[in-house]
Amino acid sequence: MNNNDDIHSLRIQFGNRCRTLRHAAGVSQLEFATLIGMDRSYYASIETGVRNVTLQSMAKIAGGFHVSLSQLLAGVGCGHDSGNLAPLPGAEMPVRQNDETSPEI
Repeated sequence: MNNNDDIHSLRIQFGNRCRTLRHAAGVSQLEFATLIGMDRSYYASIETGVRNVTLQSMAKIAGGFHVSLSQLLAGVGCGHDSGNLAPLPGAEMPVRQNDETSPEI
C-alpha cells in the first residue's frame, strides 16, 4: 500500500467515525454542521472521506460532539473501520429536537 492509499484510508475511517457519532446523536448533517458553524457540504465531504480535514475542523467537530480530539480520533488509523466504534460513554451528544421543520439530509 502506498502513502496515498494510507491517507485515503485515514480520511474514510475518520469520516465513518464522524458519521457514527452523528447518527448516535440523532442529528442530520445540516443540523450538526450548523451547530459547529460549518457549511453542510464541507462537513459532508469530511464524512465521505473526500476532504482532507484540518486540525481546526477536527476541533470544531470534537466540540460539537463534546469530546476531546483524542476521543474523536479513537480507533482511526488502527487498520480497521473505526466508524463502527460505539459512541463514547458519558459523552454529551447534540440531540435532535422533535421538530418537523428540521430538514433531513
